[in-house]
This record gives sequence, C-alpha cells and structure tokens, in this order.
Amino acid sequence: MEQNEDCERYLDIMGKGCVNLAFWKASKAGNCKLLKAFYEREAELDWKNQDYHDYTALHVACQKGQDEAVRMLVKFGADVNALGTSNETPLHEATHGKHELIALFLISNGAKIHQSTKHHKTPIDFAKQNKFFTALQNAHNDIIEKDKLNIQRLQDLSDIYLSSCCDKVNVKRLQAQYENEKCLRIQLKVENKKSKCVLLKMKNELADKELEIKHLKQKLFLSE
Repeated sequence: MEQNEDCERYLDIMGKGCVNLAFWKASKAGNCKLLKAFYEREAELDWKNQDYHDYTALHVACQKGQDEAVRMLVKFGADVNALGTSNETPLHEATHGKHELIALFLISNGAKIHQSTKHHKTPIDFAKQNKFFTALQNAHNDIIEKDKLNIQRLQDLSDIYLSSCCDKVNVKRLQAQYENEKCLRIQLKVENKKSKCVLLKMKNELADKELEIKHLKQKLFLSE
C-alpha cells in the first residue's frame, strides 16, 4: 500500500506519462521497491534517457553501484549489452566505477567484455586501470568454458538423436522389407494354390477322357 502511494506521489510530481523516467531514476537511486512498482506499471525496461547519454536503467544502476537494483533489472530481463550514445554498455560503467562484483555478475549473464566504445575503450581496459583485470578475465574464461561444455553436450545429444533416428529408419526399413516378403509369400501361396487347382482340374479332365476312351473301346469290342 505504502509502495503504491509512493508511486502515485512520484508520478503526481513528475507527470503520469513519466513512468519510464521514474523507473530510470528509481534504478539510479537503488530504490528497489519503487523500481518494482514502476516495472509493474509497465515501464519500458530498456528505455533510454536521451538527456543522459542514452543510458538505460541498468546503465545508471551499474554506474552508481546499485547491486540489488542491478540484479533485479537483470532478473526482469534488462539488456546487459544495451548501448549508450558512445556505445557504452552497463559493463563499461561497472568496470569504470570499480564495481567488481556487479561487473562479474554482468559477465555471468552474458555481458560482452570486448565491446568497444566510440573512444576505443573496452570493459577490459577499465578493469586493467582499476586492477581487477584478472578476476574479470577469469570470469569471462569460465563462461567460455561453460559454453564449450554446453556446445559439446548439445553435439553429443545431437549425435545420439541422429543415431537414434538412423536406428529408427533402419528398423522401419527392415519392417517394410519383412512386410513385403510376407506379402510375397502370401502371394506365392495363393498362386501355388491356384496352380494346384489347375493341375487337379487337368487330372480330373484327363481321367474323364481316359474313362471315355475306355467306354468307346468297350463299345467297339461288343460291336465286333
């Protein structure tokens, strides 16, 4: 209730249409209650403040070292690689401001460590200046290794799936061959049966002819 009242009071001062700016300022101040409340009022997560280098809420939260706000924004789905006017990312701000834990957190959530600004500065450059380059590089390497493992796992699963598909195809092919052979055997049986019937008919006809010849012979013999 108090949270909603704070929102209303804030928006009354700034104007009802300023929910994005209110959200941005709450991030900068690290006020997570207001941050959540404005987000629930459909503030744009990656809205850029044109009066402040096109920085997003995540940019300024990283700049000011607002650890809890940063985590909340990333949880909401904020773009960790959003670009400011000079191509600065939230990670640039975190490393430039010596906020090591925030920087490591951003990297673990996909932030690019080699993104260069228009002034050719990367987060790595700022990390070197602020003497936590090793921690940043190690975190990045860990992510790469995890990605490699995930790719290998996906490849293994893909191979297993393909093998399974091939096995299924082979089984289906064998089943089809078996069914074809089964049909052929049935057809041969039918044809054999027909042949036997024809032979039997021919035998019967032959027997009838023989009997007829025998009767004719008997008639001829009697007539003599």
